[in-house]
Amino acid sequence: MRPSKCYWHHPDQEEQSTCKQQLFNLVYTHATNHFQQRNYDSASRFFSAAHMYSEEGNKAKTARVLAVCNLGMKALDRALEYVDIATQTEPTSVFNAFLRLKVHLLQKDCRAAANQVQAMMKCEDFTHEILRVAAQEAMGAEQTVVAKQALLQLWDLVEKDSNGTFQPGDQAVIMSNLVKITQDDQSDVSLYMDELSAIYNQGADRLEEVGYDGFFGADTSGSTLDGTESARHAVEVYDKVISLNNFVQDFPLLAEFARKMIWQDIHAAEHRKQSISLS
Repeated sequence: MRPSKCYWHHPDQEEQSTCKQQLFNLVYTHATNHFQQRNYDSASRFFSAAHMYSEEGNKAKTARVLAVCNLGMKALDRALEYVDIATQTEPTSVFNAFLRLKVHLLQKDCRAAANQVQAMMKCEDFTHEILRVAAQEAMGAEQTVVAKQALLQLWDLVEKDSNGTFQPGDQAVIMSNLVKITQDDQSDVSLYMDELSAIYNQGADRLEEVGYDGFFGADTSGSTLDGTESARHAVEVYDKVISLNNFVQDFPLLAEFARKMIWQDIHAAEHRKQSISLS
């Protein structure tokens, strides 16, 4: 009696892809659980395994998470290696540039971090929100040069905004942070005064261009006030902008500037009213 033949099933390409995706999902989910518990060492090992089974669409994402794990472990060079791996698959992703920025901030490499601010703006998926986060990260790392660059780029985008991307009041918050950073760095008094003067002049021009509500933000009811009442109301709105700002709290020079500009217009409006009544 002849032994029966064994027939091996050779999975086709679609079946192999499905199996790889299932393995990827299983390992990636397990790695995520460790990551959420901030157990970065274990998370890194499982994410590395997940990366082996990842299809093209998941390779960059997994590499970026591995970079974050290594950031958590202060393995900065290794984190950069994983960012490079992610860049091979998604060379124009703004998240790769942002992760490089975080690494360079931790390395205290101001020039390299500043270069990444420019790199982020050239990425296909760039949005102005990433500049906000970059400025906050730089301020947290006490890298004021990088923070100022991100804020100046934001200010430039606000001035060129024709699509309503920014909200009323955003300009005042950006300017507040620029003033704060400039105040904190007074190593060169002459340069310090020149920079403050430039910021104030830009703010004055922008305030004249977009008006009080456009610069400081509309009131809570959404109505727009005219003349003297609008100017008085702008002082209150400005105070609200300061109180709501979540990473800068004290702007005495800007407050003085804002009130000076506003009250000048109040007096001018009152003078116009008197002239009209006399005529």
